[in-house]
Amino acid sequence: MSIRLCAIVTLGKGSDDSLVSEVAETLGGAAGRVDAIEQSHAGVHLPGCVGAGDALGDEDLARRAGCGYSASVLEPFAASASQPAGFGIKRTNLVRIRPGSPSSAVSQWCREVPLLADHVPAIRNWSLSRVVGFVGDPAPVAWTHAWEQDFETIEGLHEDYMLSPYHWGHLDGWYDPEMPWSIVEPELAHLFCPASESVLCWPDGVGSSRGGPEA
Repeated sequence: MSIRLCAIVTLGKGSDDSLVSEVAETLGGAAGRVDAIEQSHAGVHLPGCVGAGDALGDEDLARRAGCGYSASVLEPFAASASQPAGFGIKRTNLVRIRPGSPSSAVSQWCREVPLLADHVPAIRNWSLSRVVGFVGDPAPVAWTHAWEQDFETIEGLHEDYMLSPYHWGHLDGWYDPEMPWSIVEPELAHLFCPASESVLCWPDGVGSSRGGPEA
């Protein structure tokens, strides 16, 4: 299994759009300038993102001066990533499983989240990972899992995915603190940005594998 860094970049107050774009461009081109980085991609967060940061960078190593970043080290255990073209939006959902949650419930959640792809054809590629470490500034939240998807259009995310009956009628209970079986903390990161390539289809990625339940 590959290990990848997912870096949330936060610039200082008052930073203009051009600086955010410049930082994203620098992160995205790191693979061509830094020998230790074999693959890299970055995008500026689109309006509506929830959680933190101004941009998202995916790469093997993230070491940048002049801005704050918190990179989650991802270890995918289930994925379907076989469509490297035909999409334009990458969405990242970082969550924290509530400490003390029953392992059986966590395993069930890990099985049920990927089933969204069966109910939402707009999902082109997807990956479910454990967060096995952090690099950079202290993470504001100790994320435990990352759920990533590729979409062809922003409507695929906002409409097909977010309004899916499976999403709201079934999975939402895991996230709703009023439900007795909820195991996901209310604070989460819902991040999406334009994508010029599929991070999930990188050559050293996990390819296509349903995988087994993971805590």
